Amino acid sequence: ALPISNIKTFIKWPNDLYFEKKKVCGILTTNLDDKSVVGIGINVNNKIGKSLQSKATNLKTIAGKELNTEKIIKSLLKHFENYSKKINHNKILNDWKKHSFLGQKVKVKTMNRTFEGIAYDLDKEGFLIIKKGSKKIKVIEGDVFLT
Repeated sequence: ALPISNIKTFIKWPNDLYFEKKKVCGILTTNLDDKSVVGIGINVNNKIGKSLQSKATNLKTIAGKELNTEKIIKSLLKHFENYSKKINHNKILNDWKKHSFLGQKVKVKTMNRTFEGIAYDLDKEGFLIIKKGSKKIKVIEGDVFLT
């Protein structure tokens, strides 16, 4: 097992992986016809600039030592292959919710407005639902910040 395999991370909508409120990984997906292309960027041994140290971290810092990127890539591909064999839309949404930041206070900046609330749920299309008082707001685009 990798020395960082049991760290507690969570997903921040729509595509970031966080460790202790700091981004450690970003995931981008593009659909092309009946295929999806997935790009994963992981901060492994890279230096985190001073201006980003309050927002980002790397696996080297978390593990307390430099890590072998080849082993990380092989492990990631193995887990990705195993997961993709049992993948379906409902499983993705359920797994995302299980490992996400739902329930936390957030600030949302869209193209038209900024508001705060609780990250409440994902709808069936994967859009974020924010609860502000008794009102539920569907977030289709924008930046989400943990508060």
